Amino acid sequence: MSKELFFRLLWIVAAIAFYRFGSHVPVYGVDHKLMSEFFASSTNEMLSVYNLLSGGSISRMSVLSLGITPFITASIFVQIATLVSPKWKGIKESGPTGIRMLNLRIRLITLMISVFMSVSLLIYLKGQTFNSKAFITDTSWLIMVAATCCLMSGSFILLWLSEKLTVHGLGNGMSMLIVCAIISSLPQVGASMFLGYSQGLMNNLDLSLVAGVIIGLFFISLVVERTRRHLPLTYVTRDSKDRDSTLPFKANACGIMPPVFANMLLLFPVSLVPLLSTVTDSEYLTTITVSLSPDNHWFMALILCTTFIFSILYVFVVIRPKETALKLESNSAMIGTLLPGLETEMYLKRVSLSMGAIAGVYLVLMTLIPYMLGIYLDQQLGFLGTTILILVSVSVDFKKNLDTQLSKVRYKNAATAINEKFQ
Repeated sequence: MSKELFFRLLWIVAAIAFYRFGSHVPVYGVDHKLMSEFFASSTNEMLSVYNLLSGGSISRMSVLSLGITPFITASIFVQIATLVSPKWKGIKESGPTGIRMLNLRIRLITLMISVFMSVSLLIYLKGQTFNSKAFITDTSWLIMVAATCCLMSGSFILLWLSEKLTVHGLGNGMSMLIVCAIISSLPQVGASMFLGYSQGLMNNLDLSLVAGVIIGLFFISLVVERTRRHLPLTYVTRDSKDRDSTLPFKANACGIMPPVFANMLLLFPVSLVPLLSTVTDSEYLTTITVSLSPDNHWFMALILCTTFIFSILYVFVVIRPKETALKLESNSAMIGTLLPGLETEMYLKRVSLSMGAIAGVYLVLMTLIPYMLGIYLDQQLGFLGTTILILVSVSVDFKKNLDTQLSKVRYKNAATAINEKFQ
């Protein structure tokens, strides 16, 4: 093992340890033990989804309770803006300076969203009790400001950690933190399911059905995530023996982001309801809360539609037909017999649309099947498919990056052995 690979693995272990430690540091002024009791007895699926994505941080009311939700929401806004706004699109296409400007705007939007979510969460807890006990005993403005700063700072700490993990680790840092959060919550989810089985809420057939669906979804996800579509390339300036190669694209080119984006985008308005309720008691707020509850069938319909739309949009962001066509033309490459330039760009747009639609159907089925199973068993399984998708996708990406690093080590060792032999 090379020093580089050792330090990359060490960085991953250190980042995960730091993340898990931070998820157990409570926010001052909030009764975290009462929060744990509340979540243990809660049957609200929306709270379960939030708690799952935060690795149990919300149930402990830790400084990392917001997770990377503000950053993901801000990224959604900026990516949509670059697709629909010519001004934002121009900033994105202006080179490294534009990318830095977009990253700065993402951070500013993240700051605003984290403040809104922190204040909204604290205002909600301020007016709530459980077992005749208040979640926040001291409601002075100083305590509320301190708690808001803690939650906001925790969100930016995770943002910094995910960026460093991307640079120094093996894969996308944000995805790895999400996987870490999910894995840390799996024992609790499994214990809850087997508790229902022991209490007679599920029989042997139901348990076998859940296990079969999980194994099947794992297999389907593994096959799709490893599948590639290869477009034939011809380099017109090379020798005949080197003329042919391919342009590979993943079958699920959009990865795990569309379902995560969809859940974050639709759950974000619910998080603002407590803050808005302090200004007005409009019945529309109650309607929003009920309609955007994961227990509501309309919410799942919105999740599926939003996931499908995000899949198509995100594939266009990944493939970038115009930029890819220009790059191929500058390298004297052709896709099949297509002419370089506009004809290649139009073909790549059609490929992006078809691949986005296929990926959208795949992600919709990964979300819909567990949801229908949950309805049949009267269990909260709506997020199971997304969980499996995240675990498989990040694991495949991690293995790919690990194999790349090991190949570098083998190549370096072979080169060293050859040099020693001829010296």
